[in-house]
Amino acid sequence: MKTFSQYLEERNLENKAKKEVWKQSTNPRAFRVDPAGRPDPWKKTAYVTDKEGSSPLKSGQKVPSGSEVTKPVAFATPNKPNALYAFPRKNSRGKIQPAISVKSPGETKGTLYTTKSGIKGLARNKLEIHSSSAKSFDPIGKHMSYDDPDEIATTKEPTDTKTTRIKNASGFVGSQFNIKKVGSNRQLKKVLKKIKKTSPEGTSITDQS
Repeated sequence: MKTFSQYLEERNLENKAKKEVWKQSTNPRAFRVDPAGRPDPWKKTAYVTDKEGSSPLKSGQKVPSGSEVTKPVAFATPNKPNALYAFPRKNSRGKIQPAISVKSPGETKGTLYTTKSGIKGLARNKLEIHSSSAKSFDPIGKHMSYDDPDEIATTKEPTDTKTTRIKNASGFVGSQFNIKKVGSNRQLKKVLKKIKKTSPEGTSITDQS
């Protein structure tokens, strides 16, 4: 059985290898998935960041002790668009659309849990994939006080940009996640609690409920 420090060391080596493969490819690309018609998909934003993660800096916001404010950056994902970002964050009434994505180490596809309204919202979602040359992008750790192998960032203006409309948002998400319907928000929270208790080390869990 691996110790936690052994697991971290192996994961860091794996992430480093992935980044080197990406950086050495002949024409690396950076990808974003956004609602259709977004005026500036590559708009750069300053973030409040610490070792746990980041959030956009709001006007007049007090920065918590131990946190930093970044230069304005644009985020993207390397190699291919991340279908998780195709899932609507808010419903038609402006409320957070509950969803949980789970991907264990070694899995080809993850699982996305949502409610009936979430599935309907996804089916109605109009999306675009934006891509650019990734040569001006860096591993996220260069700009933030934490790292993430699935995201890259830049303070520069992206070049060689292209936009592609996604005609079937449900099919796009289904290509990377098995979508499972849960009856209610309360049941979704129970699912999340169970996942946190039973998932193996290294499982990636994103909760927007």
